[in-house]
Amino acid sequence: MAFKESSAKELSIARFFIRPIVRGWWLPAILGLISALLALTPFDNLLEQGYGLPALAAARNLIYGARAPDDIVIVSVEQQSFFQYPESVACLQRQLGQLDRCWPRPFYGLLADTLKRYGAELVVLNVLFPRSREDEDAAFAKAIRQAGNVLLQDYMYRNKTGAHSELIGVLPPVSPIAEAALASAPFPLPDTVRNLPRFWHLIPSVTFGREGNTAGHRIALPAAALHVMTMQKSWDGLLDILRRLAPSTGEYFAGHRDGPRPIDDLMNRLLQTIQQQPSLPSEALGQIERGGYGPEATRYLSALFKLYRQDDLLDINVYGPSATLLTIPFHEVEQHPELFRGKVVFVGLELDLVKTAKGGSFDTPFAEISSTELLATAYANLLDASYLYPYAQTGWQQAALIFLWAYLLTAAATNLNIKHTIPTLAGLAATYAVAAVWLLADANVWLPLVSPLWQIFVSALVGVSYVYFRFVVTLASVAISPELMPEFTPASSPVSSDLREYLGACLVTDAQGFTALADSRDGEWLARFMSEYQTVVGSPVAEHRGIVKDWAGDGMMALWLQPFSEKPEQESGLTVTDAVDAALRIRTEVERFTLRREVEFPIRIGINYGPMWISGHGELKAFGDTLNMTQRLEALNKVLSTRILISLSIANRLQGYAIRNLGTFLLPGKKEAVPVFELIGPGDALPRAFEPLMAGFAAALNWFETGYWARAYETFSRLHTTYPDDGPTEFYLAQCRERLHGELL
Repeated sequence: MAFKESSAKELSIARFFIRPIVRGWWLPAILGLISALLALTPFDNLLEQGYGLPALAAARNLIYGARAPDDIVIVSVEQQSFFQYPESVACLQRQLGQLDRCWPRPFYGLLADTLKRYGAELVVLNVLFPRSREDEDAAFAKAIRQAGNVLLQDYMYRNKTGAHSELIGVLPPVSPIAEAALASAPFPLPDTVRNLPRFWHLIPSVTFGREGNTAGHRIALPAAALHVMTMQKSWDGLLDILRRLAPSTGEYFAGHRDGPRPIDDLMNRLLQTIQQQPSLPSEALGQIERGGYGPEATRYLSALFKLYRQDDLLDINVYGPSATLLTIPFHEVEQHPELFRGKVVFVGLELDLVKTAKGGSFDTPFAEISSTELLATAYANLLDASYLYPYAQTGWQQAALIFLWAYLLTAAATNLNIKHTIPTLAGLAATYAVAAVWLLADANVWLPLVSPLWQIFVSALVGVSYVYFRFVVTLASVAISPELMPEFTPASSPVSSDLREYLGACLVTDAQGFTALADSRDGEWLARFMSEYQTVVGSPVAEHRGIVKDWAGDGMMALWLQPFSEKPEQESGLTVTDAVDAALRIRTEVERFTLRREVEFPIRIGINYGPMWISGHGELKAFGDTLNMTQRLEALNKVLSTRILISLSIANRLQGYAIRNLGTFLLPGKKEAVPVFELIGPGDALPRAFEPLMAGFAAALNWFETGYWARAYETFSRLHTTYPDDGPTEFYLAQCRERLHGELL
């Protein structure tokens, strides 16, 4: 097995880190933690809002359509309408381009009167009236008072209350315009990052009026429109709920059942009641489910009380690009009277006119839209409770979900077969994207897109890299132990020599009957069989901390090494024990394997212990008489019909194992005979039926070695009768016959 010196240390480090991953959890945990921490950063929010949400919204509209509500109409004051009035052009020049100051107010009054005649339920003017125009205010106020369905916008400003604090100041439209309208409310939009417009439905910490009186919370314009429509569409239902759940407020509302209703006072009274009685919205929704208020009343009542269960600040769920909501130019209103009956109409400047005005247009997941369309969208979101819902209530919950997702992805990627990793993760990516689009379309739940898909890519990269490195490390572990790798790196090896002397155990295997098996099977079957066979034989070596040095056909050589020491007390008995345990396990696994494959393919094993020299230059090389003797021991199995033979150096280091002394043998290449032992198994695994064999064989061997051939022959004969399959007994019986025959001659 080739071994690159330049990569030895890297492979050792990789194995050190990868080995626990196979059994553990920390790589998925680390990637999950990194992903979770990134999810808490502003950068992640920028990615999701700049790329994730636009992609989801575009896919939603492509698959499911825009789903824009049909009970909302926008009247846009566009350039053609604006510049056809000379006074508007002159005003624009005087006011340095501030468009909202230059549109003649009587025309808004005329529009309100026209929309009333056409059956509009409510007209919301997205126009500020902070300054008086004495020549226009009276006529405008008269028109909207007669219309009786106009909602105006308050002017907002920053009101400093200290060196480091400020309140939002709210100014109503000038008198008499403010008194003529149903009500007025502000429409502030907080500073947000790209593509995610947000709005307050309830504005905290405001001062109201020109005197700057603190008014606490203030209902925003989209929510005010919902309050007005609820009172118009389901007054009796609202009154019934309040009488049941908040009697004093119910009586207050009942006092305004007939005649003009002070909308501002009623909204503020309801807000105060809910602030004092936080459970009221939930109780009201339960009452709505039980009560028979009718479909239309139920829709508005549910929307109103659901709103009070949400945070003050909501994410606007934009339906599409500019003009997705039905938009009619100002000068074409009279051409389409049928479009306004029963609708809520929002009036304001078109997008092209407000792009240059601060706060006039806003980025959305699709493109810029005007503040008027954003106001109409916010109202539609409130009416259908279709504002965006976060998939997690807090940042830490979001991080926890991201952590779990990344953990599962990485765990799956690092445990899949490499050919399945990419298809599986690609399928997960597609499934997640489809689920994210469906949740946005069906439940208005906004799932992150960029971060999870990025995690899938990273998990795929990590998974493929992990499987590759695991493969490389496995190959490296076959070639050299991780404990030995540092010994053969350029930093530690002397230039003169790369040899290192070690003490250790050597195990050699060979299979019996390979030629017969090869002759009886085709090449493909034999290749698959030998591949499985090598795994069966090699796995116990790795499990017992050994090194598979190499394979030669059906034979294997494995090593267990420790640094060389001339002091016996510093030797570790673990190498011998590991080698012996591996041999016993190999014998058992091969028996099971051949039985399962229905073939005769028994294995022979030899084990020896002693000094050896190891080189890692180019490939792992081992030298020494210890290895040669191990090969001779393995070959002796064929003569003795045994399975596992060990040397004296192994036998002397074993405790708790059943071994049999087979006598001394002059092995090929040796000048002197050496003791050989048979490894039978763990000491507690020896069947009682074999105890007579062990005792009788020891006695017979003693007679044989001392030259009493006749007595040895008699003893071996009795043993052979009782144990006809015992190979060593048969071998010595034959040896006795030869010696006795020689004496007779």
